[in-house]
Amino acid sequence: MVNIKDLEKNILVEVSNAKSLQDLQSIKLKELGKKGRISLLMKSLSDVSNVDKKSLGKLYNELRIKIIEAFEVKEQEIDTVGGLVFYIA
Repeated sequence: MVNIKDLEKNILVEVSNAKSLQDLQSIKLKELGKKGRISLLMKSLSDVSNVDKKSLGKLYNELRIKIIEAFEVKEQEIDTVGGLVFYIA
C-alpha cells in the first residue's frame, strides 16, 4: 500500500522545485495524467472492499485536491516571476 503522506510530500517538493511552466506541466502529467500516480491510486479503489473504499476515496481525493492547488499556486508564482523579469528587462 502507498504511504499517502510520503507521496504527497514527494509531489509537493517536485512542484516546489519546478523552475518553468514546462517543468510544472511535466510533473502534472506524471502525477495527474491518465497514467499518473494519483490517477492510478484512484483507479485502484475498484479493487478494495466497500468498507475501505469510502475512507481511501476520501484520502485520495484530498490528496488530488492539495496537489492541484499546489500546481495552481506554483503556476501563478512562475507567471508572476516571469512577468516581472520580462517587465524589468
